[in-house]
Amino acid sequence: MKLSEILTLVLYRNVLNTCYVDSKTKQFSADKLPAIITFLNESLLKLYSKFTLKVDSIWVHLQESRVNYPLTKEHIIPNWEEPSYDKYLWKGFEETFKDDVIKILDVYDNKENKLPINDPEELMSVYTPMYNILEVSSRFPTQVLNVTYQAAPDKIVYNPEQDTEVYLPDLLVGALVAYTNYLIFASIGSPASMQQAQVFLTEYQNLVEELIETDSINPQYSTNTEKFYKRGWC
Repeated sequence: MKLSEILTLVLYRNVLNTCYVDSKTKQFSADKLPAIITFLNESLLKLYSKFTLKVDSIWVHLQESRVNYPLTKEHIIPNWEEPSYDKYLWKGFEETFKDDVIKILDVYDNKENKLPINDPEELMSVYTPMYNILEVSSRFPTQVLNVTYQAAPDKIVYNPEQDTEVYLPDLLVGALVAYTNYLIFASIGSPASMQQAQVFLTEYQNLVEELIETDSINPQYSTNTEKFYKRGWC
């Protein structure tokens, strides 16, 4: 859905008479749009965290004596360089790692075996002490692991000259609008606006609960191990 369409949906949900809207044009004021885009990005991230809407993968080159592997861009291996203790992540020559890890989903070794996660009864289990940290026991042989993770959305960037595409299933647009409007009214802070904010928060919670109960948002994804071998890591 286009950003302009979402902004219209937000605008006409009781926002027209707020300080965020120009009383003459009945559109969001130019100086308020950055705040609206911030609210939209917060709402979008909340939904991408609640539902697995985007999945990506990255390779982790295990290092001798290292146990914890933060999945952050500071540890990306520069093109044409060898992995090292601090540079152990690889995304690909033509791909950029966006620091977009929400949750580690699966981990595979270089023989395509799926490894157990957070299972103390399994000798070869890996662990996730934080959402974006992979912990690997020193008993593991040096190798490359493929990590599949739940990914955050691309941030919405407002451009008055070009409408932006917002990637979200149609079934979740109502929840996006409801949570955005909750943030708008909560930011105003008056007793009346706080009451309206709670109305939108309840609407958001009900919409999400219904989608979870009916299992309406259930995207399918697969782990691409073909690239793992083509790029010469094994």
